[in-house]
Amino acid sequence: MKKMWIGITLLTLFFLPSIYAEEYKVVSPDGKLEMRLNTGTEIKYEVYRDDLSLIAPSKISMSFNNGVVIGDHAVQSTNRRSVNETISVIAGKNQILEDIYNELRVDFEAGYSLIVRVYNEGIAYRFQTAFEGDVIVHSETADFNFMGNPSVVFPETNVDYASEDKGGYWLSMTNFERPYNRYQAISDIDLNSRIKAEDDQTRYANTPLMVIYPDTYTSGIPYKVVISESDLLDYPGLYLYRPADGTNTLSGYWPKYPNEVYKPGNMYYGHDVLSRNDYLAVTKGTRDYPWRIINVSSDDKDLLNNELVYKLATPLQLDDISWIKSGKTVWEWWHKAMLTPAGAADPANGIPANGNDNLGYGLYKYYVDWAAKNNIEYLTLDAGWSESYIRQLCAYAKGKGVGVFVWTFINQAIEDANWVKKMKGFGISGVKVDFVNRDDQIAINWIEDIAKRCADNKMLLLLHGCPKPTGLQRAYPNILNYEAVCGNESNFWNRNANPDYHLEIPFIRMLAGPFDYTPGSMRNKTKTQFSPMDIANTVPSSMGTRSHELAMYIIFDQPLGFLCDAPTEYDKYPEILEFFQNVPTVWDKTVPLSAEFGKYAVIAKQTGDDWFIAGMTNWNEKTVTVDFSFLPEGFVFDADVIKDYSNNGYPARYVAEEISISSKTVQSVRMSQGGGFVIRLHGKRKTGIDKTLKETRILHYIDFNNQVLILKSGQPLLSAQIYNLSGKLLKNVNLKDENVYEKQLNIADLNPGAYILKVITNQSVEDLKFVY
Repeated sequence: MKKMWIGITLLTLFFLPSIYAEEYKVVSPDGKLEMRLNTGTEIKYEVYRDDLSLIAPSKISMSFNNGVVIGDHAVQSTNRRSVNETISVIAGKNQILEDIYNELRVDFEAGYSLIVRVYNEGIAYRFQTAFEGDVIVHSETADFNFMGNPSVVFPETNVDYASEDKGGYWLSMTNFERPYNRYQAISDIDLNSRIKAEDDQTRYANTPLMVIYPDTYTSGIPYKVVISESDLLDYPGLYLYRPADGTNTLSGYWPKYPNEVYKPGNMYYGHDVLSRNDYLAVTKGTRDYPWRIINVSSDDKDLLNNELVYKLATPLQLDDISWIKSGKTVWEWWHKAMLTPAGAADPANGIPANGNDNLGYGLYKYYVDWAAKNNIEYLTLDAGWSESYIRQLCAYAKGKGVGVFVWTFINQAIEDANWVKKMKGFGISGVKVDFVNRDDQIAINWIEDIAKRCADNKMLLLLHGCPKPTGLQRAYPNILNYEAVCGNESNFWNRNANPDYHLEIPFIRMLAGPFDYTPGSMRNKTKTQFSPMDIANTVPSSMGTRSHELAMYIIFDQPLGFLCDAPTEYDKYPEILEFFQNVPTVWDKTVPLSAEFGKYAVIAKQTGDDWFIAGMTNWNEKTVTVDFSFLPEGFVFDADVIKDYSNNGYPARYVAEEISISSKTVQSVRMSQGGGFVIRLHGKRKTGIDKTLKETRILHYIDFNNQVLILKSGQPLLSAQIYNLSGKLLKNVNLKDENVYEKQLNIADLNPGAYILKVITNQSVEDLKFVY
């Protein structure tokens, strides 16, 4: 009898894990995306798209100083729900977001929970704890064991070290403005280039990060997986690295909690970390941890409108948002305040002495006047401004309807508790805070604290030299832009801000949120013509065509839209100046039209009745077909087009034209090497059934059902010709002998598009436009 009891006991112990093991599935609303969970002796997940395994079983966990290790405990209860709601956006690329997902909540016995949400566009999970008091987070595990042999687009950061005068200690993960390294396979990421022998890994990537599945693995469907995070509060930011024991694995890494920080007593110096503790965070025991996001796409253009980071972030925390105003800003820093070639005053045109040596009230007053004249909402003062004239300047600008931003170091903003309030007292509208350069728990808390203090004083915030966004602008929409990108300022020092890079960041970095690229250069160069330069009183140049540069204002997300070049430069080009006067920085609706990661993108954005369409290409010339079927039917729009010059060797040249466009228009547009185009649709009016004569003596409209163009006139019609926009004659109808005042022309053989109609009567010759 005793032997039998021992046998039963051993049998029970052998099968003990199965008592706790549970398997769950959460599927997207459209049924295409699936996350599978296993909660045995540890928590593992898998990801499937269209029944294809993308991520093999991968471990997730956290450990705390109270002894709890997430995943070591039995499931206590579960709860499922389906959500179909909308989110209102204060300042973004869509006014309304559909928030549609299926959710699973798994509660464990030790006082923690795992929450999983599966959207059509991606998967997110987070941990939630209900511990007493404060806790120390010792570690977190977030593995991504990718199936097949995917390539990776790796925004590799540097592992920074203190200089010898500061002790030579290891500092931190830093520099959020790095170009992307591409590896044909995750296993190609080199593990043997350690900066110091004690490092386990030295090649880390910022997030978001993209993994691309090759066609051979996905049967011709090039799935993209982008790893990102949302709702990063009171916790360090997520990096990824290739562990030594994982061929196709990327694992999470987080900067540890700072121990000693360098403070030289100089306000204009970064708070470099000299040493770190052996844990991640000290935080509340009861809280939500950041969302880990796995964005999945089989069509690259969908990534251009993926807003999971925003959807998952903390909702609006402000009662009054009436004072929050997005817009465009003039800015002196990039063009070194050079308004004239030598910086000399030009009194005849109202231009004072200029250049960085002449920063002051008189020079900034010129910028304010130019902004007010051209529908530009703000002026941004960068390094070199002075409190001696700022109150006077803000008062003058306010009288002109222009707000003022001022730049500062993060040190000043966090060390002087009254600094934000002081700026408000000067009349400043917003602050540009620079050189955060860290995303450990302390630095992340700096950002939220500054956002709150600015909001309390009804001031806007621009974050420069900062970590990537993780949705904080939803809670505090006074945050307009985050940098965390190789912007136009890179043209001072390197070649990183080039058209190839421009066609990577909208598909990766922009998933995190808006950025601060500061476009607007009119000094446009080809790849061979460009050289980086940082020379006093000399304006740098940029890579790509002028039309490519303009397309950034539509394709890139930036609620505060910088105009980086000199106002005097914009004054030379009426069509471009008109574009700047009219292009908004926040939108009602975004419609990606076509795209291929790293190669090209075409996107449409709506504001009121108007639409703006833009295209960009990399260093390869490309012709795209723009289908305008997204427009409302039965209307025609006036279209202002700016596109590339026909010769690739002249990137500063462009072609401006005016055409008409309707929902039936299909337009072919050529983009040069590093090129692009912009189209502004305005003047919306009815067509087809609209029989109003308006300004012409010839009434013409289209009967779309019968595919005829109807002409009516008060005088006998003599002839009618139809031309395409290139001037080619397509139809010539002689009516001289018919003595008719009304005629139907068959246009069934015409392709959809815009045409010129020439009508001759016995009293007039009329050239008219119509869109079929």
